[in-house]
Amino acid sequence: MTTQQLTQQELLDLLQEYNARYQKVILHLNDEEQQTAFTPEGWSVKDFLSHMSHWTAATHKVLVAYVHDQPLPPAIASGDEANAKVRETAQELSLPQVRNYWEETHMHLTHLVADELDDKKGQRTGYATRYSENSIAWCHWIGSTVQIRPELRFERAWDRKAYDYGRRQNQLTVASDLIFHF
Repeated sequence: MTTQQLTQQELLDLLQEYNARYQKVILHLNDEEQQTAFTPEGWSVKDFLSHMSHWTAATHKVLVAYVHDQPLPPAIASGDEANAKVRETAQELSLPQVRNYWEETHMHLTHLVADELDDKKGQRTGYATRYSENSIAWCHWIGSTVQIRPELRFERAWDRKAYDYGRRQNQLTVASDLIFHF
């Protein structure tokens, strides 16, 4: 049995589709509905978001180590007992905290996939070099309508100077999004 390896764009498309599904659920259900259990085991949308965020964050750690040729993080316990511990920890978080955690982990994974670029011929950027980007971002909900996302991003061109018309090898960006959900 052979497995087809996804291209970077296909993986980004899947992550975008994943995010669109999340937004659809969040916009369709009110806060009370997101916290109401709907499975026989007593799981709510909040529980699922927290659970998915935990495993997305774990995946991100492994991929960062792999991409940057670093030692892999310690193995994370899995199975029913581990999931029960994750769920117990999540019970202490508020719904906005869980939503922020989900968006943050999803954004970090998306950035990791999107931001490792080897522009071998300079066709995409104008400079033939390898690029990487590291970001620190925070998502905060104000009620259920307004979201603010400040970000600090460091970018590096590894093989030559590619920023500021070829005068710099690094670039620092400070940015923020203010989003109104309607």
